[in-house]
Amino acid sequence: MENKKERLSKNIHCCKHTDQGNTCSIDITDKKVHDGKMLKKLINQVFKTQPHKIKIRSVLAYGAHDTNKNFQYLENKRIIAGIKGRKNAIVLPRNNKLSNKEVRLQTKDLLKWKKKRKYGHIDE
Repeated sequence: MENKKERLSKNIHCCKHTDQGNTCSIDITDKKVHDGKMLKKLINQVFKTQPHKIKIRSVLAYGAHDTNKNFQYLENKRIIAGIKGRKNAIVLPRNNKLSNKEVRLQTKDLLKWKKKRKYGHIDE
């Protein structure tokens, strides 16, 4: 009987310019690395490689990036957070105020939120 080789699985994380479609930063990780932990690293790559060419005004991301750390980072960088909350997202006093604001907007009218944030540019 043959030994089964372990298949290595990888995740590709990328940061794209939504209007132009070009890739600004990319990283390949093991499947064990959570998507939400890559947001800060990808944005920092953009700032490092193109410090004077690009001003990041907003970030679009899906629910895996819905963490207080990510919202706090974006708030500190003065970047609008277009992060679609998880299905079970709720407003809590301990949550980042930006996170709570996005949850309120999404639960009130998700389609209006998507239009305002131009969220339709990425897959959900």
